[in-house]
Amino acid sequence: AEDIQHLQQDYAVNRTRIQQHKNFNTVFSATDHGLTERIQQVLSAIHQHTDIKADTVRSQGVYFATDMDTFTWHQDTEWYFIYQDSYDIVNFWIPIIKPDSKKSGLSLVPYNRLLELAPEFTKQHLLRQGAKQFTVLDDGRVSMFNLNDDTTHVLDVNFDSIADTPEVALGDVVIKRSDTIHRTQDTDTHRVAYSTRCINSQAVISRSKLLTGGNSKHRALEQLNKNLAMYQRMMQTFDRMNSDTIKVSDVLDNTQ
Repeated sequence: AEDIQHLQQDYAVNRTRIQQHKNFNTVFSATDHGLTERIQQVLSAIHQHTDIKADTVRSQGVYFATDMDTFTWHQDTEWYFIYQDSYDIVNFWIPIIKPDSKKSGLSLVPYNRLLELAPEFTKQHLLRQGAKQFTVLDDGRVSMFNLNDDTTHVLDVNFDSIADTPEVALGDVVIKRSDTIHRTQDTDTHRVAYSTRCINSQAVISRSKLLTGGNSKHRALEQLNKNLAMYQRMMQTFDRMNSDTIKVSDVLDNTQ
C-alpha cells in the first residue's frame, strides 16, 4: 500500500511533465520504498522456473494513463529495437489509479492459442519479436504492420475472440513478456498504471542490426536518440568499445 501511495504522489507531482513527454516519466523514487527489490524477488523466481533469462530490474518506470493515451493491438516497439529480443524482457504493469477492476485494464493474446491457430506465422513473425501494430479488419482477420521493415501481412486469426482480459484491481500486477500482443482494454475509466521492464543483462546487442530497417524504424530511432538516455548510452558504449556487438551489461556499466 505504501508503494502505491508513493507512486500516486509521484504521478500527481509529475503529471504536467508526463503530458509534455506523451506519458513517459522516469520514476526515481520507486527504489526508495522496496518496490524494485520485491520485483527482483519475483523476477528471480521467473528466472529459476522458466526459460526466460531476464535478470535485471530497470529502476526506471513509465506511467500510462487512459485519459492521455490508449493503445490498440501491438507488440512493444522501442524495447525490441534496443534489445533485439523481446522474449527475455518481462514487463510488470501495476495499476496505481483504477476505480473499477473490470474496466480499463489490459487485453492480451495468449501464445498457446496463436500457436494452435497459426503456428508457422506465429513462429516466423511474432514469437521473440516486436515492433508490430495490428488492425482488426471488417472480416475479423488481422492486418499486421511491421515497423522493422515497413511490411504488411494479414493473419487469419481474430484477436478479439481469443484474447484474455484479466480483472485487475488497484495494486495488482500483470506480468507479461515483451513479445506479448496486447492493447488497452477500454478508456471508460480514468486508470493510471506504473510499468517497469526487466531485461537480460547478458543479451548481446548488434549495432548493425539496431541501425538496419525501414523508414518507420529509423524515425523511431531518431526519437529515441533525442529522448531516451538508455539509447544514448548504448550508442556511446558501441563507440567506447569500438565493437559492433556489446552486452546489455556493458551499457548498464556505462551508467555508473
